[in-house]
Amino acid sequence: MTGSGGCNRLMGGYTLEGESLSFSQMAGSRMMCPNIGDEQQFLQTLERVESYKISGEEMQLLQDGKVILLFKAVYLQ
Repeated sequence: MTGSGGCNRLMGGYTLEGESLSFSQMAGSRMMCPNIGDEQQFLQTLERVESYKISGEEMQLLQDGKVILLFKAVYLQ
Protein backbone atom coordinates (compact mmCIF):
# COMPACT_ATOMS: atom_id res chain seq x y z
CA MET A 1 0.00 0.00 0.00
CA THR A 2 1.10 3.58 -0.50
CA GLY A 3 -0.15 6.85 0.86
CA SER A 4 0.66 10.06 2.64
CA GLY A 5 0.86 10.77 6.34
CA GLY A 6 0.44 14.48 5.71
CA CYS A 7 4.16 15.08 5.32
CA ASN A 8 5.90 11.79 4.58
CA ARG A 9 5.14 9.13 2.01
CA LEU A 10 3.94 5.89 3.60
CA MET A 11 4.38 2.42 2.12
CA GLY A 12 4.18 -1.24 3.00
CA GLY A 13 2.66 -4.57 2.15
CA TYR A 14 -0.76 -6.00 2.90
CA THR A 15 -2.56 -9.34 2.73
CA LEU A 16 -6.31 -9.57 2.20
CA GLU A 17 -8.14 -12.89 2.54
CA GLY A 18 -11.91 -12.66 3.01
CA GLU A 19 -12.43 -10.40 6.02
CA SER A 20 -8.86 -10.91 7.24
CA LEU A 21 -6.53 -8.01 6.56
CA SER A 22 -2.95 -7.50 7.66
CA PHE A 23 -0.26 -4.94 6.93
CA SER A 24 3.48 -5.63 7.03
CA GLN A 25 6.83 -3.93 6.51
CA MET A 26 5.27 -0.51 6.99
CA ALA A 27 7.66 2.39 6.43
CA GLY A 28 7.69 6.10 5.75
CA SER A 29 10.07 8.58 4.21
CA ARG A 30 12.08 10.46 6.82
CA MET A 31 11.39 14.14 6.22
CA MET A 32 11.32 16.13 9.46
CA CYS A 33 7.74 17.17 10.14
CA PRO A 34 5.85 18.48 13.15
CA ASN A 35 3.58 15.38 13.11
CA ILE A 36 6.27 12.71 12.59
CA GLY A 37 5.26 10.96 15.83
CA ASP A 38 1.65 10.70 14.64
CA GLU A 39 2.75 9.13 11.36
CA GLN A 40 4.94 6.57 13.15
CA GLN A 41 2.11 5.68 15.54
CA PHE A 42 -0.26 5.27 12.56
CA LEU A 43 2.16 2.84 10.87
CA GLN A 44 2.58 0.85 14.09
CA THR A 45 -1.20 0.67 14.51
CA LEU A 46 -1.64 -0.57 10.93
CA GLU A 47 0.67 -3.49 11.71
CA ARG A 48 -1.75 -4.58 14.49
CA VAL A 49 -4.76 -4.83 12.13
CA GLU A 50 -6.26 -8.33 11.80
CA SER A 51 -9.54 -7.70 9.99
CA TYR A 52 -11.86 -5.03 8.62
CA LYS A 53 -15.53 -4.13 8.27
CA ILE A 54 -17.16 -1.73 5.84
CA SER A 55 -20.52 -0.28 6.75
CA GLY A 56 -22.03 2.53 4.71
CA GLU A 57 -19.37 5.20 4.42
CA GLU A 58 -17.14 3.86 7.20
CA MET A 59 -14.30 1.36 7.18
CA GLN A 60 -13.23 -0.09 10.52
CA LEU A 61 -9.84 -1.73 10.96
CA LEU A 62 -9.97 -4.23 13.81
CA GLN A 63 -7.72 -6.08 16.24
CA ASP A 64 -9.30 -8.80 18.40
CA GLY A 65 -12.70 -7.62 17.11
CA LYS A 66 -12.16 -4.08 18.42
CA VAL A 67 -11.88 -0.95 16.26
CA ILE A 68 -8.33 0.42 16.29
CA LEU A 69 -8.65 2.66 13.22
CA LEU A 70 -11.76 4.22 11.70
CA PHE A 71 -11.96 5.81 8.26
CA LYS A 72 -14.91 7.81 6.95
CA ALA A 73 -15.57 8.64 3.30
CA VAL A 74 -15.06 12.29 2.41
CA TYR A 75 -16.53 13.71 -0.77
CA LEU A 76 -14.66 16.61 -2.34
CA GLN A 77 -16.27 18.94 -4.81
